[in-house]
Amino acid sequence: MENRISAARFLVSSNGRVQFPLLGEIQAAGLTAQDFSKTLTAELGAKYLRDPKVSIEIETYRPFYIIGEVNKPGEYPL
Repeated sequence: MENRISAARFLVSSNGRVQFPLLGEIQAAGLTAQDFSKTLTAELGAKYLRDPKVSIEIETYRPFYIIGEVNKPGEYPL
């Protein structure tokens, strides 16, 4: 029997951490999606699940801003 959490969405907070069920806050800032996936897999495997499978997809990036003497200053998506 396979248990599955699918299509869960999590936000990275301003301190670079994700609040994840069972595990609490997990550091995400500074990690690639692949590295973060490995971290979650290892934590879940060590504490709660046998052979967990975790995949990460970045849904939205934070915007960046252009200011100064440019034609169109403002906020732009990445």
